[in-house]
Formats: sequence, C-alpha cells, structure tokens
Amino acid sequence: MSKLIWKYDLNTKQLVGNGIEVANDYVLKDGETWETPRDCLLTPITFNGTKWEGTTFEDWSKANPITPEPSQMQQVVMHQSAQIIQMQKLMMQYGEDITSLKGV
Repeated sequence: MSKLIWKYDLNTKQLVGNGIEVANDYVLKDGETWETPRDCLLTPITFNGTKWEGTTFEDWSKANPITPEPSQMQQVVMHQSAQIIQMQKLMMQYGEDITSLKGV
C-alpha cells in the first residue's frame, strides 16, 4: 500500500507540485505533509503547519483578472469599423489632392 505526501516550500509555505506516492512506512521530511489540500482552494495555496489555506477570491481575482474575448460578431464590427476609418482617411486625402490639383 502507499500514501500521498504533499510538498511545500519551506520559505513561502506554498504548495509545490502535486501529491507524490510513497510507501506506508515513509518518514516525512521538512517541507512535506500528509495533509491533502482541498480541491476548492485558490492559488497560491500555503500550508500553515496543520492545514492548507488558499487565497481569498478577492485577492485571487485581482491577481488573475478575467478579460473576456470579444464575440465573433464584436470582432466583425471592430474589423468593419477599422475599414471604415481607413476609407474615411483615404477619402479626405483624395479631397485634398483634388483641391490641390484644381489650384483652389
């Protein structure tokens, strides 16, 4: 039979990697624990000496802002807007060129 150990950095106490399978008679070393972190914890996950703790959602969301991708329709509209702006600039340039050629 075997068990899982969980490693953490001795300085930051942050979880390092995933559980490692060891023999039942394995002796823990510094920076290791039998305590399994809960699945719902947000990173960084730290070990307080008895249990794993995750960061708050507020702190996690500040460090990991969610920036939604524009929808396909929004992408089409943005592309068309850019084309319209280019056409407007071109028309203005043509107007200036015509005025210059007429000598007005």
